[in-house]
Order: sequence, then C-alpha cells, then structure tokens
Amino acid sequence: MSIIRLVLGTLLALTTYSSCEAAPAKKRQTAPAAKKPTNGELLANQLIRNSYQIGEDLGATCRRTKFAYLATVLDLNAGLLTSQKGEFETDQQYQERSAKLAGVMAGDSIAICEPLNDNPDIEFRYDTENQRFSGSFSASHNVWRDSKSLGSYKSRTRMGIPMTVKASVEWEYDVSLTIDDTIPGCLSTKYGSSSFSVPATLEKAPLIKYGGRIAYIARLAPPYVKTSETPGEPSLDNPYDVYTKTTTVYARLEAIAIVDNTGATVWKCEVGRLVPNQAPTPIGDPDRWVTVIDYPIEGYRLRLNGRVKAILNLDTNGMPQSCTVTGSSGSTVLDNATCKAWMKNAKFVPAGDSDGKPTAGQAEVVKLWP
Repeated sequence: MSIIRLVLGTLLALTTYSSCEAAPAKKRQTAPAAKKPTNGELLANQLIRNSYQIGEDLGATCRRTKFAYLATVLDLNAGLLTSQKGEFETDQQYQERSAKLAGVMAGDSIAICEPLNDNPDIEFRYDTENQRFSGSFSASHNVWRDSKSLGSYKSRTRMGIPMTVKASVEWEYDVSLTIDDTIPGCLSTKYGSSSFSVPATLEKAPLIKYGGRIAYIARLAPPYVKTSETPGEPSLDNPYDVYTKTTTVYARLEAIAIVDNTGATVWKCEVGRLVPNQAPTPIGDPDRWVTVIDYPIEGYRLRLNGRVKAILNLDTNGMPQSCTVTGSSGSTVLDNATCKAWMKNAKFVPAGDSDGKPTAGQAEVVKLWP
C-alpha cells in the first residue's frame, strides 16, 4: 500500500502546483454518488499489478500483468506526468516534485510479457542441429492490439460512385525500449534490433515455443507515454474506415527472460551482462587489424612474407596487454611488426566468468603476409 500512497501524494502535489484556478460551483446533490477511483488511484494499482520483484516467479507475474491497462492509465495521467512548472511554484518546489515523480515511476521494475508463438513482432526459431532458439525483437514494437467494429455506412467517392464502408476502431499498445548496446553479451543490440540465443533440447523446445512467453523486465522512463491517432481513409478498392489510436509506453530494458508453458523460467539475460563462461569475441573485422600500412619498411628490402600466429592476453575490458608469437613467419622483424599492429588495433568483447562478469582472457590471432 505504500507505493499507492506515494503515487497519490505525488499526483496530488502535481495538481496542486500545476493548476491553481478556482473550481467551478457545484450543484448540491440529493444523494451521495458512488465514488469512482481517481486517475491517480488507477495508476497506482496498475503499477503494482504490472510490477516485478527480483526473485519473483515470472510465470505468475506474466499471468497477473496487463500491459494494455497500464498503458491506458498512463495515458489518463499523461497531463500530470508531463506537467510543466506551475505559475505559483518555485524552482525548488518544481525540482522536488519532478524528482519525487521520477522516483515513483521508476521505483519498481515492470514486466511486459508476450507470447512466443505466432507473434509477428518477435522472431523465435529453433535450430534442431545446434539445439537452440534464435530470437530477435525491435526496441519499439507492438505488445497488444484490440479492435471493435462500428458497423457500416453509405458513402460516395470523389467521383460520386456509391460504396458501403465498414467502420472500425483499433487500439495499438506499443512499447519503446531504451537498450544498452555497449556490451554485445547475452543480448546483442544494433540499429534498434536485439538478438539472443536460448539453448533448449529437442524434447523441451516445443514446450517453450508453444505456450511459452518472453518477459521484458524494464523501468518506466520519461516521457513515460505518448499517443497518436490515425483516421481511416476508405476508398473504392479498400472500403474500410479504420480509426487507429496508438499508445506507446517508454521504458529502459533491464533484462529479458523466457518462460515455458508451465511458467518456469528456462533462460534469463541481464542487459549489459556477458554470456556466462563466454570466450572473448572480436569487435569489428580482425582482418582490418593488420594491413599493408603495418608492413615494416625493412620488409620491402628483404622481401619478407609468411604466416604469423600469436596469442593475445586480454584484460577485463577486452584490450590486449601482451602478444606472444606461437607461430613465426621466420622473420623477427615481421613478427614484431605484426604483434605491434595487433596490440594497437585489436579489441574484443571480454571473456565472461561463470556469473557473466568480465574477466581476463586469451585470443588466438593469425596474419598471412603474401
């Protein structure tokens, strides 16, 4: 209940400072009307309903959450969530109010759950040879959609041709995720698209794909919510008048997880964490680490060539600390020049320990000088 009181207190402060106009006179009621929950109360309840605590059963969380409801009440409170400094509000009061609001909205993580099967916004395919799923999703995508038919009406085209138009309204509930893409670990993000890999046996795979879910663990972030409306444009070739309202919720992604048809978590990835026990992975094209500009000047006179193989010792940031030649070209001059280029240009995603934390590692590199 504490979070409800905190949300309501924050929203009350928002309304107090952002609107100081006198309330219009009300007629006396002969009987008390049934009390309806305020927008602030609705928001507080949905923040709790869609919240996620570390260690909580994700299967139970996914059965409880309703993303469309959360998006709706965020939209109802959009004016308060984005209100500017009030006319009679000091800078200090505004800063305190804004900080308190940010703390409430980002207080607990939320869980956004989506089905894995027959989901056009999530790619999730099984590789039988390697016994693992390959998945991907866009940072901004649809989570839930609903529609309602409004019947039909008679109309005419601009040329005066009569037609019957079928009218409907669609509600789109989208999420826009901010994703840390600095470490391509268990979740690799590039150009707004994230990919991941989930190991699964042949026996377990169908239970994950059919009836399983992907859960996004995230924290709400400014601007929290935005809406857009698109009117229908029926034509003779497409006699459908579809009015679309899109509500987008903004959040910062913290982790993703896969749960099977029983609700058990079979895989989880914390954003920015490495794959446990992963080997160092090259960043960029290793062939570009050593090029013709690194060829020693003395090599032209001596016509040096050959194959250089070496082991790079890497620190926890994936940067080379030393280069040990394990296969010489036959020339110390060429070996040293090649190692110097690797030390300068090579960069790796660091190795991961059993907990997915960066650790020192080694990587083998090879260069052939023709």
